[in-house]
Amino acid sequence: MNSILLVVAENAATRKLIQNASQQYIVDCYFVSYGDHLAELVKKMNPFLLIVEFASQSSDWVVRYLGEIKSSKHMFPIIGIVSPDLEADIIRLQRAGCDHIVLSTDFQTKIPELIDKYVR
Repeated sequence: MNSILLVVAENAATRKLIQNASQQYIVDCYFVSYGDHLAELVKKMNPFLLIVEFASQSSDWVVRYLGEIKSSKHMFPIIGIVSPDLEADIIRLQRAGCDHIVLSTDFQTKIPELIDKYVR
């Protein structure tokens, strides 16, 4: 089983939470901050999971790359984190290929169980 988790997250608290949860499952966690790097790491590392924090306009590049990743041969789930008041962003992430959408208000409690679900 591949134990590589890729993460796109700008919020320091979100990054820390994901990092702590990944350590619990002995998962290597890599943080990505721009699209070309994301595409390169997906090809090179073939992660078991991708977690994307969607933060309005600054994350437009993520939607484009999610579409490319989903249409490629790489098969792994994508979890999107989004604010509950950004319904349009929820729809965009679903259309881009996110397998699960987690509201930012629920993320802290749900991330450990989601990592556990996919690491097995």
